[in-house]
Amino acid sequence: MTKSSKEEDKRWQELQLLQKAGQIKDLERWPVFKLYSHKGILLGKYTADSKYRLKKGTLVAEEYKGAEESKSYSAAYLLKIKHAMADYPEYNFCENIAGKLRRPNVRFFKGKK
Repeated sequence: MTKSSKEEDKRWQELQLLQKAGQIKDLERWPVFKLYSHKGILLGKYTADSKYRLKKGTLVAEEYKGAEESKSYSAAYLLKIKHAMADYPEYNFCENIAGKLRRPNVRFFKGKK
């Protein structure tokens, strides 16, 4: 189990209502995405806040970020989300920033040279 903020809990309740209304299905809280090397070695994991399937079949993994939290990302988060996006192309990874969904901005992440 993962600790959540009041805003995350509110979003979870919204998602539950969307599922009851038939707008989404297969809702899961804190799904774990295992991250592997190109040789199949488990490197770590990325845990999203939720994952679900839209009515039209699109798979979504959602990360809730508060407005302040979205201003600075840790290098670990950026590396994990980028890796998850590469390993799980069938998912649309998105960030919910204060109620607005968007794709994670991983372009600005530049590792050490």
